[in-house]
Amino acid sequence: MVCTAFATTVAVLLSVAGQTVFAQPIEWPMAAGGNGHYYELIEVTEDTTWYEARTEAESLTFLGVSGHLATITSQAESDFIYVNLVQSAPSLMYWVGAYQPVGSPEPDGGWEWITGEAWSYTNWAAPEPNNTPPGEEVAEIYSNLVDNPASYGKWNDAGGANLGGARVGNYVVEYSIADYIPTVSEWGLVAMTLLVLAAGTLLLMRRRVISA
Repeated sequence: MVCTAFATTVAVLLSVAGQTVFAQPIEWPMAAGGNGHYYELIEVTEDTTWYEARTEAESLTFLGVSGHLATITSQAESDFIYVNLVQSAPSLMYWVGAYQPVGSPEPDGGWEWITGEAWSYTNWAAPEPNNTPPGEEVAEIYSNLVDNPASYGKWNDAGGANLGGARVGNYVVEYSIADYIPTVSEWGLVAMTLLVLAAGTLLLMRRRVISA
């Protein structure tokens, strides 16, 4: 696949440049019914609001693609994130990319994904979303550290600017690798990299022939 080839080349360059900061994200492979995207848990070192987490997620890159707070649009995607990331996560809750625009009817009206994807699937923990206390306009996902097992992997609405209690501000990042189309300049970088590697290989082979 074109995007995969490009991503692999960029990954090598990033690794060499030492720019990979967080643990290796996990792919939901298309061969397994996934979307080809990668997902990553980010454990922060200081309290982080939803709005700060959104900005930080969008500043992260993996395989040359910018991240965003995870958007969970199907039961299959929810299951993948829960089993591979959230189930054994070290923190209680993680911000995800759902929010209510200002003026939305409470408690459950107007919810959207930050990417603009259709709001056609939800996985709220009972009795969420309840907008209690008032001002809960963003979503987070529970790990297995929540008291009620029925809430494992499910969502809670929370105040995006609020901190306190058990909330620290960790979050789930999604990298939409399979949806990414490289630009002309990026393809030029790939071509140049391949040419350098080919030239180096030919030079090495020539030296071996001469020395023989």
